[in-house]
Amino acid sequence: MIKKIAGKIFELFRNISLCPGLYLAEEPLGKKVLIIAPHPDDEVIGCSGALIKHLKRRDKVKIIFLSRNKLDEGPTEIGRIREKEARLVMEFLGVDSFEFVEHEDMRAALSGKGYSFLERIFRSFAPDTVYAPSFLEDHHEHRKAADLIARVFEKNPEITKGMKVFLYQIWGQTCPNFLLKVDSVFPATLEALGKYKSQLSNFNYIDMHKQLRLNWAGLAKGIGLYEAFFLCSGKELVRILSRKSKEITYRGLLAMPYAGVMALRKKLKP
Repeated sequence: MIKKIAGKIFELFRNISLCPGLYLAEEPLGKKVLIIAPHPDDEVIGCSGALIKHLKRRDKVKIIFLSRNKLDEGPTEIGRIREKEARLVMEFLGVDSFEFVEHEDMRAALSGKGYSFLERIFRSFAPDTVYAPSFLEDHHEHRKAADLIARVFEKNPEITKGMKVFLYQIWGQTCPNFLLKVDSVFPATLEALGKYKSQLSNFNYIDMHKQLRLNWAGLAKGIGLYEAFFLCSGKELVRILSRKSKEITYRGLLAMPYAGVMALRKKLKP
């Protein structure tokens, strides 16, 4: 009897690090996955390890690119180059379902038309899992994209109920409560990122990509490469962004979704 109880206690805690509320996973959650990228390359830097693991399991995956260019750049040659590079990445990874918002830059994507486009995707694709940029990003266009996505959840509770939201990290912290081990697929993520040559000529995203996955090794018992996510429900995301900014604290964010994460461990399988 004592051994049985001890075994259950061990099973409960064996995947949880010393950081309260932090869940360590070998496999991603969800079977029908929507990945939203503000720009081409964000889907690779932010969550390509999870993406590749979903594809290896033959989960249904759809990727949405909200723009080809930065805010207010409009149609340019670099926009066309970035779309071409994104298509090469999709071919390399084996993603056959992806779309670009019909607008060139982020200003147009964040308009009412951009909202209507996302709402249509949510309704037609009906994902159970959504990967999106974090509202804690240092990049203002990523934060605006997070606001746009939260608006879809707020206005459509009947179709978004039960969806899991994984906010990924690129520029700045995510205040993670979910770490996914990606050692086995990391070389493929580097190869995918290498196809965005136009962006690599401006910044060393390769080193950044690797460092983002090394940053959380300490919380994950010091071993391996991990992608970091803030996991919450759509309802929780709306609730967070509806608060005054001064109330959004790292301590509060870590505490708020903890019960939800523990519940997911019981009722969801990868």
